[in-house]
Amino acid sequence: MARKTKAESLKTRQNILDAASKIFCKYGFNSTSLEKIASEAGVTRGAVYWHFKNKAEIYNELVSSVITSVYEIIYPVVLNQNSTIEDLKKNILKWIIRIEQEKPFRQAIEMVYIKAELTGDLDSIFKFIQKEEIKLMNQGKIFFERAKKRGEIREDINQ
Repeated sequence: MARKTKAESLKTRQNILDAASKIFCKYGFNSTSLEKIASEAGVTRGAVYWHFKNKAEIYNELVSSVITSVYEIIYPVVLNQNSTIEDLKKNILKWIIRIEQEKPFRQAIEMVYIKAELTGDLDSIFKFIQKEEIKLMNQGKIFFERAKKRGEIREDINQ
């Protein structure tokens, strides 16, 4: 069999991630096997191992895509001293549209926030998520305090 090009290899990797997102959503982390992921992706189990060490690494990459989207879409607004509530609304809408339009991404969100399984294999991943959520919440508080000072939201609105 001929060796795949880099582009083909990246496409296979993405297909595995998309399949894994679907399978994790359907069966949960514990009931998902690399065989199920490979079958859904239309590749061999060996191809999955070529790209990923284990299913926890696949899960971690899917979680990272969710966290990265927050960094790319929400954080720039929250961290910018000059951002307004309208800027935040626009970027949250972008994030919602992405969730709506990209099924694998939507499944990753569902997998992390709705169908999460707290197992030993995922402990470090969920600690990372919790740390990032706390960081975002703290930045959000600062953002909303600035918005209050600018008169964009009422002073009597509490955190």
